[in-house]
Amino acid sequence: MGIVQRVEGGQEQEAPDLLDAVRASVRSFAKTRPTQRDAAALADEWQQIAAAGWLGLLADETLGGSAMSTEVMAALYEELGRAGVTTPYSAVAVLALVALDQCTPGVVRDELLAALSAGTACPVLCWQDQPNRDERTLPFETLSHDRTGTIAFRRCLIDLADRATHFCVPVDRDGTPGLAVIARSDPYLTLTLVPGLADRPLGQIEFSGAIPADAFLPLPDREALAPPSCSRASPLRRSFRGYARRSTR
Repeated sequence: MGIVQRVEGGQEQEAPDLLDAVRASVRSFAKTRPTQRDAAALADEWQQIAAAGWLGLLADETLGGSAMSTEVMAALYEELGRAGVTTPYSAVAVLALVALDQCTPGVVRDELLAALSAGTACPVLCWQDQPNRDERTLPFETLSHDRTGTIAFRRCLIDLADRATHFCVPVDRDGTPGLAVIARSDPYLTLTLVPGLADRPLGQIEFSGAIPADAFLPLPDREALAPPSCSRASPLRRSFRGYARRSTR
């Protein structure tokens, strides 16, 4: 069962002991977290986060995840924020994970989700915000092929682009919405890093080439990626609101 389906099906309120254990584990992690924030330290921290099971917290157990509730996830990120962890792990462990989870199961999708949970892959979701668009949907790039089957597009201001192993771009192929999964090593991909906030670079990708058939992962509809999984009526968003109300009482 997918993440959104689990949430839509209703989730029982978590036991306080479990939420307290999650918070305690983050506090323990923060105490031993080195103050040095160079590339090696960040890479080591990423592996620690993965080993703790936090990257795959929402992922299905068959894909190396824990299939935990959004209430547990909210407690995790609340405590990470208190600990001063500024790396946006949620961009991968929530946004990219939920987007990939909603795609049609297959080898590329399943292997990428498993690698995300294990910390050996860092897929990032690359949407291109546009003014005055319908807030329920993301702007999908319509793939138009030339005579050689080549397509071209660009995405800007991508967080975690310096760590990304795969870029997941919302595209529309012959009327079917989905994600084009482009490996960082793809010879047709050009990645440019620019200075961002908190000493964290942002990325711009340009792609001009052919996307293999198995690298296009169909989505059920365009609203599957409506922002923060992402629409106002989203069950994930409602779940966060419910947790926030209970935690502030």
